[in-house]
Amino acid sequence: MTNEDNFIPQVTADGSFTFISKEFGKFFHSHYGARQESFFKFASPTQLALKANKPVLRLLDVCYGLGYNTAAALQTIWAVNPNCYIAHHLFDNWSYEYTKILTSLASDHQVLRDNLGAKALIGDARNTIGQVSISLRFSGGCNFSRCFFTT
Repeated sequence: MTNEDNFIPQVTADGSFTFISKEFGKFFHSHYGARQESFFKFASPTQLALKANKPVLRLLDVCYGLGYNTAAALQTIWAVNPNCYIAHHLFDNWSYEYTKILTSLASDHQVLRDNLGAKALIGDARNTIGQVSISLRFSGGCNFSRCFFTT
């Protein structure tokens, strides 16, 4: 079975897409909404809105999915602090700014902008975690390396 045969796109209640794995018979996200879930289970529990005002923000997003958590993190952080420097039709209900960032990250494995420096490490997280630099320094008021922990 190819990946195309195994993963079936499915619209969720909030209009965002998820996949159903035929192999496991499971959805990647809640049927209530993949986009909603990214805020509820990722952006909110990590308290990104509170931490976005800090001069330094680091976030490790270990993922295997569609990039919804990353998009929710960017939207949450930049809604509070637009100047924070942060180290398909699946995204139709996200604004173009976020989908363009994720497209570049997926195709080029990095994005460098005035307010974003992101690098996608592809591979088994148990092996690639050693490549993550805790002390990345970028110009701007806030550092963001794409991580799940916050400081």
